Amino acid sequence: MKLLTSQQIREIDQYTIQNEPIPSIDLMERAAKQLCSFVLENFDNNTAITLLAGPGNNGGDAVALARMLSKENYTCELIMVSFGSSLSKDCEINLQRLKEDGIVPITYWKEKDSFPSIEKTNLIIEGIFGSGLTRTVSGFPGKIIEHINTLPNKVFSIDIPSGLFSEDNCTNDGAIIKADYTVSFEFPKLAFILPENEKYVGEWQTRSIQLHPKAIEEADTSLYMTTPENLPSLRSRKKFAHKGNFGHALLVAGSYGKTGAATLAARGCLRSGSGLLSIHIPQSSYSIMQSCVPEAMLVVDETEQMYCQKDALENFTVIGVGPGIGQKKSMQDALHLLIKNAAGPMVLDADALNIISQNKDWFELIPKNSIFTPHPKEFDRLTQKHKTHFERVITGQQMAKEHELNIVLKGAFTAVINTKGEIFFNTTGNPAMAKGGSGDVLTGIILGLLSSGYEPYDAARIGVYVHGLAADIALNSQSIESLIASDIINHLGEAYDIIRNYK
Repeated sequence: MKLLTSQQIREIDQYTIQNEPIPSIDLMERAAKQLCSFVLENFDNNTAITLLAGPGNNGGDAVALARMLSKENYTCELIMVSFGSSLSKDCEINLQRLKEDGIVPITYWKEKDSFPSIEKTNLIIEGIFGSGLTRTVSGFPGKIIEHINTLPNKVFSIDIPSGLFSEDNCTNDGAIIKADYTVSFEFPKLAFILPENEKYVGEWQTRSIQLHPKAIEEADTSLYMTTPENLPSLRSRKKFAHKGNFGHALLVAGSYGKTGAATLAARGCLRSGSGLLSIHIPQSSYSIMQSCVPEAMLVVDETEQMYCQKDALENFTVIGVGPGIGQKKSMQDALHLLIKNAAGPMVLDADALNIISQNKDWFELIPKNSIFTPHPKEFDRLTQKHKTHFERVITGQQMAKEHELNIVLKGAFTAVINTKGEIFFNTTGNPAMAKGGSGDVLTGIILGLLSSGYEPYDAARIGVYVHGLAADIALNSQSIESLIASDIINHLGEAYDIIRNYK
């Protein structure tokens, strides 16, 4: 699924109107029907509804929705918010239709008026401003939004919460509706998947209004949502395949007190297809690792340097480094040598990234097409401090292109960025994953996929998707509170089967 700008969506609307062809008023009717379906599915007709409509097409959607809901026996009232602009043509047509029905009472809210009284139990549906907003909201419209935000009512926003920009809200200090629900048309807005906007968007979903497929296909973008349809296909294995066909991964992980990180990453790697796995660990972790991951081979040396030599690395097809390694001087020296001698793309996570953030001149040594898997704080250490996640994503695009890296910027909608700056935002996973060890599992999964022959960006995209999907499956038997990182590993098999069977 593409993520498009509000301007691109308007252009696709116009293309649909001209080439389907369909009158704009009928396209608005489609949108209102989808909104009506959402209300019917989520609120019974004992729910009284107050709709607020602005003068534009977003307001037209609200007016058309008021008519449809009244015919479904909902008790509705419409408040037309008047702040200087004349009504759009389609909003005016729908308002006239509503007046002709004579069922829904209509109130006009002007600047000189006091705030209309709204029953505390009413569902508020707002269509004051749409996705075409380009200026922050203040003055009378801003006071309306701020007043709505003080009310105890549930709020449902049409297409986008009024006052929120569709993409960049870094400098948006105006009034913004804090919605409980948002239903958008055809595509989500980029703003919906950024953590700084969660308090405005609430629970969101998209519904199709059958915009023209040709216009959608031709729309140019570097932003996508990962779905089962666009996920790279999983590879099959031939009957006579052997372990040597699926790579020999080296995982450098763990330190005194952090053997768990190495264990989780190793198990994730083996459960994701690596033919052979060797783990470099400190001597203190030897007996633990031998018993917890008997399928892996162990590499132990006293200096933390021997395994980094070129001749030693020739045994391995891919290298993953970082979970739980710490940042002491000997490990920094070892990582520097490892990066210099690595022959192909690496997976770098956690303390490996923290060490690199202290030695930024190492960037030129990192093998091209390597995979970084930072959480936001680790990413900021690598780059600069960011006020918003939108800024972080833009920096990630620049960094990926400049250094020819694949960046997995972790979060609720993990952004997987390739060397061209294209981004796929992940759609699996849940808040239960906010636990120690989840990131270690992801590192192992990506390493396992890379080892078994996937291209780095495909390994990153599949790894992030299957990691989240396994956690979603785990919630069938665990709760948000009780799910732990090991549960993700334990459900990887089911997750891979779902992906394979979907294709």
